[in-house]
Amino acid sequence: MMNNKRTISWKYIVSLEIIVGLLILIITFAIASNIDMKNAEKSLLTTVEYMKEQCNDSGLRDLASEAKSLLRVTESVEQIRWRLEHEEAQDIDSINSSVWEALAKDTYLDGILLLDEKGDILAEYDSSGLGCTKVLNMTDKSSLLDTLSFREKSYAIRIKLEDESHIDLAALGLSGNEGVLVGYYYTSASYVQIINNAIRAIVSGLDPEINGVIVISQGNQIVISNDRTLEGTMIEDTLILKEIMERGTGSKMIHTRNKANPLRHHFGLMDKSKDYYIYAYMDERKVFTSTFTNVLYVLFAYLLLVITIHMLLWRTEKIY
Repeated sequence: MMNNKRTISWKYIVSLEIIVGLLILIITFAIASNIDMKNAEKSLLTTVEYMKEQCNDSGLRDLASEAKSLLRVTESVEQIRWRLEHEEAQDIDSINSSVWEALAKDTYLDGILLLDEKGDILAEYDSSGLGCTKVLNMTDKSSLLDTLSFREKSYAIRIKLEDESHIDLAALGLSGNEGVLVGYYYTSASYVQIINNAIRAIVSGLDPEINGVIVISQGNQIVISNDRTLEGTMIEDTLILKEIMERGTGSKMIHTRNKANPLRHHFGLMDKSKDYYIYAYMDERKVFTSTFTNVLYVLFAYLLLVITIHMLLWRTEKIY
């Protein structure tokens, strides 16, 4: 009878130890995973906030650079207008292409157009390879032709193209309603990337394995990333980024599923600077860096405690 009682007592103790052990492991896992998620969120948020400041600073520099460039193009067009009205003795309509080319080179312009009051091209010169007609179609013709009625008025605009290149264009009316003079300067995509190299260098210096994948997009197009394979693609092309865009809540990190690989999950967040959207995400294996280690430590400590208790009980029972 005593042996049966002892067997029942030991079974009860072991069952209780297993239940307590499972509860401790579950609580440990919940606490450790929550700490890892908080740390990952803090890390991603710090990176995004830093890139947000850099993008805003870059935007201010770009705005100042754009204003200076448009002013320079406007001054170049004003110089051409003065030369046409004072130095060129021949009629404007009879000026040949070599004269237009010389005027463009002297004023460092890539293109010159002379328009009539209806906006039709009377004369043109282009060295950018874009073509005067294509450039003209990118402008607001009604506002441009309005300079014909007001000699003091100027029309200036920066036209941004899909490949990050841009055109700085200015237009002035000629005296005597002889037409509208248009000049423009084309900046290639490669040169723009050199100008924006500061942000690109910062992003490329962030290791995806440590800092996560950083993506900077203008609208839905990715312009800069420390994963170079993403540059030039659209947000919708990457399922992870698309889900972050649809569910993103600023400073709150969200969990996203990789539909292409259901076994892999990601955590990420998104924020917006003045001109860019900034994404940051990392694989769940990089998020839960200490969770399983902490669980193993606790499991080892609990097993050691259980073994110690069993040895004390066994010794006490033996003495008794």
